[in-house]
Amino acid sequence: MRARRQTGVALIGVLGFIMAGSVAALTVMESAAVQHRMAAGAADRRLAMTLAIAAIEQGHRRSASLSVPLAAAMPPSATVWQDRLEDEGIALPAIGRGEADAPPRVIVERLRRDPDAPCGADNPCGYRVTALARGRHPAARAVLQSIRLAEANTRIRRELR
Repeated sequence: MRARRQTGVALIGVLGFIMAGSVAALTVMESAAVQHRMAAGAADRRLAMTLAIAAIEQGHRRSASLSVPLAAAMPPSATVWQDRLEDEGIALPAIGRGEADAPPRVIVERLRRDPDAPCGADNPCGYRVTALARGRHPAARAVLQSIRLAEANTRIRRELR
């Protein structure tokens, strides 16, 4: 009789170990899933940033053909620029070809003190290029803005938030 009692106690002990092991395994799996989602989000954000930088460069290279007159002053808000880019921006489907949710969009604006006068020492010229790019997921987006003066090779680039 004693052997039967010990076998029952051992069974309950083994079931307890199995339950504890299952809880530990589920905790590890949940932690791994959260880390995977975070890594995927970071990769998606990097993709959006890379596409936005490529769109900025394309905008600068094609600034003469894509440019429009400078719009009224706009706040440096990503949301305001995102709406404007979605409405008025030029899509660049060659960039990102199927990697992202949508092709990047750019607005290239001419910068001139006097819009009617030619570029020169008295009337410095340049371009402001604003780009919107999305990652694989629509929520992953980057809005970048770059300013380049015609007589200088330096560019000022910033991310709008």
